[in-house]
Amino acid sequence: MTEKVILSVSGFGDMVGEDRGAELITAARFYHRNRKHFVLYEDSDSGVDTGGMIKIGDGRVDVIRKGEDHVHMVFEEGSGSTTVYHTTAGELTMEIFTQSIYTRAREDEIITRISYGLTLNGSFVADYKVQIRIQSQEKAELNMLDNGSDLQ
Repeated sequence: MTEKVILSVSGFGDMVGEDRGAELITAARFYHRNRKHFVLYEDSDSGVDTGGMIKIGDGRVDVIRKGEDHVHMVFEEGSGSTTVYHTTAGELTMEIFTQSIYTRAREDEIITRISYGLTLNGSFVADYKVQIRIQSQEKAELNMLDNGSDLQ
């Protein structure tokens, strides 16, 4: 994998009677260290620049978002974690229960799929499926999310 990559994060949530999807596609930097894959990226959410890092290891994925709205989410297969999501509107306590993590690494592409349940401030929000796709810039193929059908 080259250092310059395209990062695509596609998410699909089943929220009590509603299906919602979201996707981020951005240029990023990739490196591999201690049997873990690291991706560093910049994002502009609501006009505010933020930075982020995704760390993918055996059975665990860390998603760290920095900036005004910051959080460190831990996805560990078959396990739960609690974190605080700091937003400009206040803090939210997030509980994440990760049902499964699947990672496939190839020379020019890494795909990780995560299925998890999310609770905010003690109330169940939704079951989510997320796909993280890292591709070398030279060989990147961009496919937009279609209501989560790629995640099932």
